[in-house]
Amino acid sequence: MPAFDAPQTPHSEPKPLTTLPFKPVTRAHILHCSYDYWHAKYRSSTLKSRIIPLTNEFLSYLREDGIVLPSETPTFPPPESYNNNSTSDGWDEDPDPDPSEAFSEIHSQIKETIAELGGLVVPKLNWSAPKDATWISMKKNSMECATPNDIYLLLKSSDFITHDLEHAFDDCADDPNLTKENIKYVLVLRKWFKVNPSCEFRCFVRDRRVIGICQRDLNHFDFLFPLVPTLRDVIQDYFDKTLKDTFPDANFTFDVYIPEPYDKVRLVDINPWAPRTDPLLFSWLELLTLSVPPPLLGVADSSSSPPLPVASSDEDETGDDVEEMEWKPELRLVKKDDPEAYSFASPQYSAHKMPKEVVEAGASGDSGMREFAENWRRILDGEVEMMRAGEDSEDDGAAQWTTKQSGLEDLTLGSTKVPVPSDGQVLVKIHTVALNYRDTEVIMGLYNHHKATQGQKADLVPCSDISGTIVTSKSPRWKEGDHVLSIFNQTHLKGQVTAEDMKSGLGLPLEGCLQEYRVFDAEGLVRKPEYLSHEEACTLPIAGVTAWMSINGMRPLGQPGGKGESVLIQGTGGVAISGLQIAKASGMEVFITSSSDDKLSQATSLGADQGINYRTHPQWSEEVNRLTSDAGVSQIFETGGALTLRQSFDCIAFGGLINCIGYLSGKEDESTDRTNTNVLALRRNVTLKGILNGPRERFEEMLGFYEEKGIKPVVDKVFGFEEAKQGLEYLYKGGHFGKVVIKVQ
Repeated sequence: MPAFDAPQTPHSEPKPLTTLPFKPVTRAHILHCSYDYWHAKYRSSTLKSRIIPLTNEFLSYLREDGIVLPSETPTFPPPESYNNNSTSDGWDEDPDPDPSEAFSEIHSQIKETIAELGGLVVPKLNWSAPKDATWISMKKNSMECATPNDIYLLLKSSDFITHDLEHAFDDCADDPNLTKENIKYVLVLRKWFKVNPSCEFRCFVRDRRVIGICQRDLNHFDFLFPLVPTLRDVIQDYFDKTLKDTFPDANFTFDVYIPEPYDKVRLVDINPWAPRTDPLLFSWLELLTLSVPPPLLGVADSSSSPPLPVASSDEDETGDDVEEMEWKPELRLVKKDDPEAYSFASPQYSAHKMPKEVVEAGASGDSGMREFAENWRRILDGEVEMMRAGEDSEDDGAAQWTTKQSGLEDLTLGSTKVPVPSDGQVLVKIHTVALNYRDTEVIMGLYNHHKATQGQKADLVPCSDISGTIVTSKSPRWKEGDHVLSIFNQTHLKGQVTAEDMKSGLGLPLEGCLQEYRVFDAEGLVRKPEYLSHEEACTLPIAGVTAWMSINGMRPLGQPGGKGESVLIQGTGGVAISGLQIAKASGMEVFITSSSDDKLSQATSLGADQGINYRTHPQWSEEVNRLTSDAGVSQIFETGGALTLRQSFDCIAFGGLINCIGYLSGKEDESTDRTNTNVLALRRNVTLKGILNGPRERFEEMLGFYEEKGIKPVVDKVFGFEEAKQGLEYLYKGGHFGKVVIKVQ
């Protein structure tokens, strides 16, 4: 068939782009992206939050230079000062006035909202959250806030919040009808929960079509790749049903959270279609110029899609049937070898921070910068972990905590020489230490029910679970710069634990890890998953492995299971929450007990199917049987001991497994119940198994599972190294949810 002759027209080369081809950003579009504008419309699919309108007095407080926080403690002088007749300096100085007096109503609303949302919240203003200011929360490094002052400190320290207050309409087209005075500022408080960053996605909408989706967290999560079709379809379905025809602008971006089982979208934020929004794994040029095919046949008529001509019957019968494939947006993930996964560069509007090492090097002048540059080269070459400019040499000594095993008051902070590894050993610089209930017993001299731990010396460095960096290696197994985790029993490498292995337990009978440096046998370490922080990773050696062995210890190595089974988990401590995360990732139905409804709510947000308050239901076994139609559960994490074991026998399924993990309620049975354990086990053909952690091979098996599923351990609170006593006291009181961590380096 001859081609049509096209008219000859002069051909001109397209001019190169010198600016991004954005249409003018309107002030109305910015206001449409304000949280208070869209939240009411999409409330059913958003995360639980409350909106507090802000007054001019509160906004003035946020804009003021300096940080003066309201008093959160009584101002009445302490009793010891009643008879103090001293004339010390400062007696005639006026204290800083309480700034909350100017906005007392809002201060009260914030307090009430924090209590209403369970005691922990995450703040933001109309558009931005203070992600860039988490560094000022030294113990948490997160946006988790428990008091109004936590909120004020983040808001007043954040450049992102300043942008909302002073620059919301920057780079927008002029509109005399909309000025900064038209902005009704609000404080948004969202109920805090531990977010799984692998489940957060940013979606880009152009001309009312999703044209691209990508991760928000720029780490590699291997388990996401098989889920791409599921995730893309659930996002597309949510957009089509909820946002497509209801959001006033045709171009915008929106952020979503899709927790397991990846079938429900939670709308987190709506952002402007503007350069100020971070395109993450895309570029704005790519998004603005991406060629998108027209909608499929059969869509409603519109000006951009005119009616289609009606085909004749002859045309229907000629030619082969052609199946038109639906175009779908790309869901872009960070691949294992992508430079994005390891890049040190921060996009213009990302939550970036200036490393302390750079600041200190600059303050040291030219010599400091030269030293920093040399250290940086060695870091990139994998030779060493980062050291601060001017930091003392390792040879000058290292800090450590020691216990006499006679009580917390005798735990003392001192120093020792940095040890030197022998052949087959490595020297590890310890970054973080996770605390376990076992550590409190060791410090109090109560950990004596294993023969291997009896008759040990009193002076001892406690604790066992670390994440650190190898600084000296005398083993081919490891090189300097490798990030590692400890295994609990240092010689327990595979198979069943033995009496000899019990003699190699860290923190009793062996020297523990609550110190800056420690020498390890090369075999006593595993490689840290790079997607986890040191704070997260250090929680795994006891809590993670114990939970893993409870669920999979009776299964063959390399064949983890659990799908279709059920598990009852007692409490919300480290082992319990690790068990919850592993069980849900394995496809198990999870029941969990606690005395706190707030903790049960947190557990539910992590995926627990049923939460049982054992104060409301003292006979919690009956509630388990009711919820399971008297079938009972397949497994139980038995952490209570004397006061809970009988009820565990009452709600275990026939042929079920009770994992004996702890004894928080005591080591001796109640005198009122002396039913023989044999009788209890025989009633339902029960297996009763003690869990003494697990071997290195199982630890490595678990780490592979964590990386595949993208599991992030739950860290309740981080204490500084000098605050180790406070951290142990906090753990012992039992108010934590997840793990308590000491930050050493």
